[in-house]
Amino acid sequence: MALAFLGSFRGTHLRQPKVSFSRGSEITPSASKPLNIHADGHMVGPQSATIGIVPAAVKPLQPEDPPAFE
Repeated sequence: MALAFLGSFRGTHLRQPKVSFSRGSEITPSASKPLNIHADGHMVGPQSATIGIVPAAVKPLQPEDPPAFE
């Protein structure tokens, strides 16, 4: 389990046969067992959900004088 978690940072989990990847503006996850839906760090419950992307809904913050990375 820990290796799968670490692999998600490198993208290697996408090679697993039960993992799929797609792009879109709205998803409805499904599984053979109930899914625990989490929103903003809180469990909403084992139910279905449709999750959508709202363009420009989040404005990233950046310092006026960002530090240089070496």
